[in-house]
Amino acid sequence: VYEDSSFLTPNGDQPLLTELNESDGTVLRTVLPQIGHAKGVLAAANGLVYGSNASAFGGLGIGAFAVHPETGALAWNRGYGFIAVDSRVAIVAGVYGSPMLRLDPVSGKQRWSQLPGWLGASPVVAGNLLYDSEAASFDSGLPTQFVVVRRLSDGSRVASFDVREGIRSLTPSEGHIYAAGATRLYALVPSP
Repeated sequence: VYEDSSFLTPNGDQPLLTELNESDGTVLRTVLPQIGHAKGVLAAANGLVYGSNASAFGGLGIGAFAVHPETGALAWNRGYGFIAVDSRVAIVAGVYGSPMLRLDPVSGKQRWSQLPGWLGASPVVAGNLLYDSEAASFDSGLPTQFVVVRRLSDGSRVASFDVREGIRSLTPSEGHIYAAGATRLYALVPSP
């Protein structure tokens, strides 16, 4: 289990990456990752730790990143805000018309690029599918939101679900994708 934190220095925040024992929570290792001064959201696969420390609007930070947990050395980074990762793929995406990229999770090399609409929630990978959310239009000042299903292999659209409200998060669990909206929770069943 990995945890990100930071401490204040005279030069600003210094990030820390801490590896914890999953069974009892004891600290196994703490390193100073080379990711700038902002904290990231963490996932681990392929001997790397992944996260994103750019704001959703492309603010400070290096964007999506992968670091070596033993040393904190940067493996790769892209200037995008959101990341979804598993052992086969890293998906990075920004907002406001920036493309969604599929990267090799170890090298960071780009495999494909798709131009989605405005993203409302971080994308998630479930099996051979990628789920993201897009706002297609703003009727009465509120977004018309879609949960979009894409093939992981090439990013092509398989299906979309009109949920008529902003999607705050997407979570894969027990063979479903749960989309948390402003007033409802949607359970979607992935298909190959």
